[in-house]
Amino acid sequence: EIDRCWNADLEDVRRQFMAGHAPTGRWVEVEESVSGGRPRFIEGRLVELDPCRFLRVDTPAGTREIPTPGARIVSWRPDSAKADPTST
Repeated sequence: EIDRCWNADLEDVRRQFMAGHAPTGRWVEVEESVSGGRPRFIEGRLVELDPCRFLRVDTPAGTREIPTPGARIVSWRPDSAKADPTST
C-alpha cells in the first residue's frame, strides 16, 4: 500500500483528496500564517483545496489564494454547502 501511494500520480492524489475533503464548498474560517506577524483570519466559501499548493477561498471581498503550508482551517460549517450564511 505504501509503495502504491508513494508512486501514485500527484494529480490523482489531489483529485481523490478533493473529492473526500468535507469542507470543500462550505463556509470556513482559515488561519493564515504571516511571517514575523500575527496570523490573519479569513472567512469565506472554500472553493478548492490543493494539499500541495493553496486553499482558494471566496470571501465577501473577493477570491483569495492562501498557500497551504501557511494555512489552517480553524472551523467550517457542515450545513453551509447551499446557503451563504452572510446573506439574510
